[in-house]
Parts: sequence; C-alpha cells; structure tokens
Amino acid sequence: RFLKIYLAATSALVILLLGLAGGRWFQDSRKGPPSRVIQEFDSISMTDERGRELWRVKFEDPIQFEEDARRMPVDQRAVFADLDGDGHLETYYVYVPASATEKGTTLFCYSDQGQEMWRFTPGRKVATASHVFEPPYSTTSLATLPAARAGDARILVVSHHVIEFPTQVALLSPDGRLQGEYWHSGLLTTAETKDLDGD
Repeated sequence: RFLKIYLAATSALVILLLGLAGGRWFQDSRKGPPSRVIQEFDSISMTDERGRELWRVKFEDPIQFEEDARRMPVDQRAVFADLDGDGHLETYYVYVPASATEKGTTLFCYSDQGQEMWRFTPGRKVATASHVFEPPYSTTSLATLPAARAGDARILVVSHHVIEFPTQVALLSPDGRLQGEYWHSGLLTTAETKDLDGD
C-alpha cells in the first residue's frame, strides 16, 4: 500500500513539474510585440525586445542609407504605436528608396503580424504664381499624436519636395486618411509636438 501511494505521489509530482516546465517554455517561446526594425539592403525585419524576428518585408528598390540634411535619418524611420485602439502595436515605417529623388518616399503602416494596412505617399502638385511643383516628395520627420479616444489620434508627416523648397506638413488618421495639411514655402526637416493647452 505504501509503495502504491509513493508511486502515485511521485507520478503526480513528475506531471506537475512537467506542466510547470512546459508552461515556462511556452511563455518564454512566445514572441513579444514589435520593438525594433532592422533595415537591410532591400528589406526590413521586425524583432521583439529579445531580438526574435517577427516578420519581414521586401521592397522593390534598395533602401537609401546615405544621410544628409534633406534625408530622413535611418534610425528615425520607424515608429511603434497603437493609434487605432485595437490593443496591438502598429509599425509606421518611412520607406526611403535609393531612387527617392525620382520616386519619393512612402509611409507604410504594418500590423503586428507584418500585414500592410495602408500606405501614404506625401505631397501633391502645388503651384505659386510663377512656378509649378510636381511630385515626388521626401519625408523627413514622422511623429504619432496619441489621444484619449483612438479615433482622435493622428500621425504627423513632414515632407519636402525632392529638389525644390515646398514642404507639406500632413496630419493623418489612424487608417491613413489625410485629415489636414499645411504648406510651407521653405524647407522644413524636423518637427516636434507639445501639449501646450494641457488637454
């Protein structure tokens, strides 16, 4: 009788330890939310905070890595935020191709699974009394503007003409729709957001 009790207790303990080990393994193996974007020759890969790859996207043209005053810094091209309130972090990435002077840049929004949700091409045809400025445009600054209500959140995109001086400051909704814009007759390369009225 003692042997049966001992074997039963031992079996229960083994099952418990296996369950705990399995649960720990499952917890450790679960990948976290997007934390870092790795830019390579013609693709980007997204990793969690432990460096585990979550997804990868390949582009048609190589990525531009050279930097100057008119280009967006490589380490500022990605922003992570849950602006639509679905409980998942979206990745907002400004794709700067090597052919940006001819094609301009594109803002992509990806889900936490790497699915493209929408894309935004900055700029449009604008004109002064003496000159017409045709696209393309190049984004130089990107910021997210969270809000108390997810539908009120905004994305700020600053882009200038690839050769000339006009700059577009665009406000996008969480689903990528243009909500408003400001055109500046000069070159703006950076932007900063502040809550000045405390709302």
